[in-house]
Amino acid sequence: MESSARTLRESALAELATAIGCGTLRSEAQRAARRVIASGGGDLRACASCSRVLHDQLHSGSWHDAPDAARGALAAVQSLQCASLIAAGHGAAALRAGDVGLLLGGPGAVPGLAACLEAVHDRLVGPVGAGSGGASADGRGLPSEASPSGGRLPSTVAVARIGPGTALSRFRDLYFEPQLPVLIGAGSLEHWPARGAGARSWRRPGRLWRALALRHVPVEEGRSYASDRWRQRLMLGGTFLRESGLDEGTDPADTAALAAAGEPPSCPAVALGESSPGLPEARTAQDRAAAQPEAPATRTDASTAQPGHGPVPGPDSAAPPPRTLYLAQHALLDQAPPRTLYLAQHALLDQVPSLGADVGTPEQCALSRGGHGRPRRNAWIGPAGTVSDLHTDADDNVLCQMTGWKRVLLIAPAASASLGARPGMMKNTSGIDPERLDTRLRLAEAGVAVEEALLGPGEALFIPRGWWHHVRALTPSASVSYWWC
Repeated sequence: MESSARTLRESALAELATAIGCGTLRSEAQRAARRVIASGGGDLRACASCSRVLHDQLHSGSWHDAPDAARGALAAVQSLQCASLIAAGHGAAALRAGDVGLLLGGPGAVPGLAACLEAVHDRLVGPVGAGSGGASADGRGLPSEASPSGGRLPSTVAVARIGPGTALSRFRDLYFEPQLPVLIGAGSLEHWPARGAGARSWRRPGRLWRALALRHVPVEEGRSYASDRWRQRLMLGGTFLRESGLDEGTDPADTAALAAAGEPPSCPAVALGESSPGLPEARTAQDRAAAQPEAPATRTDASTAQPGHGPVPGPDSAAPPPRTLYLAQHALLDQAPPRTLYLAQHALLDQVPSLGADVGTPEQCALSRGGHGRPRRNAWIGPAGTVSDLHTDADDNVLCQMTGWKRVLLIAPAASASLGARPGMMKNTSGIDPERLDTRLRLAEAGVAVEEALLGPGEALFIPRGWWHHVRALTPSASVSYWWC
């Protein structure tokens, strides 16, 4: 790991020097960054001081105006802390410092950081396939994917459905060009490792745990992101999976590794304290909505550094920073049980490349309206009962269901005037609840149809830009959304 730490330090120092040269760092931040470079990146206290100054600059105004150089500089300084902690043998602490760098700077800010963190994590927890109990290629031992009981909600219309072998040209002519939603039946995703039967299958107990156990991920707390009680916070992935009941079937010895990997008392605390300079401050639902670019009103079970939840992408929008800029470090919603935890709209597949390698890209994303770059991928992982309120997104979306079942209610953009959009920065979110029968009956009287899609494992749903949609997980669920234009 020492060679990896040296390589990471070299990349981070180069990125920090580049950020200084951009001229957008404040004078105090430039001085702090130069002190870090003068120390060769090995002075943890200099790095911590620089992180704090950069953090203050990033939090001093709108994220729309946050300079890319400041995000890159913060990612670089966190990477330098990570490299020093790796060299000192403090793996779990290095993961925390590095994850903060990835979440704030974006996965591509410091070349090699994401891969380095995966190597550290594998060393602490074990690589994919370890402890899988001899995963069988024929799918034996995988949990059932039976649909939940209950049919379609009253006063809804079933979304159109096509088979997985439907020609792309037919999809284009009947749904993409007319901008109509359609459910793509199971079968088109089965060649992805995440949908397979091997050790990388997300259907297999322990797969996500082994990839995330000691990684820091942004988790939402609260039923609705539009609520004043909604918060985000950093959690260990293993803790999130355990508290959400998503670690069923995980080897108890694996679970014990969470405690065993804790840092010894001698571990440097400059990157770990409760006032860690890399962590952003608590943000509100209004902050989340404010992160959207200028476009038709937007939100999501469908977007990250884009519609609804993330900061504005930098010039290289192929890997935009996740919406995790709005993490809340200590918000626990008054500790009122039960807590609804949701890893939502997060660029997890970029933070953890091995998970990104588990999935492909839906062929529908090959159709373009003149946009460029790869689709923006976001993960949605949580227990039954997680909800995304009725909202719209600025880009087309294919929502791919890896495990579990979701119900999606959709309403055409033409009905926007009847949906009570919230004012100001939350204009892409409706104030009505389409799950209520009286709401659907009122909409029906106004000539507004509510379409319903029951999205099952291995299926995908095309949600055209501008369509209002409400999403509820009916069972524990893992989804990946693909936004493109």
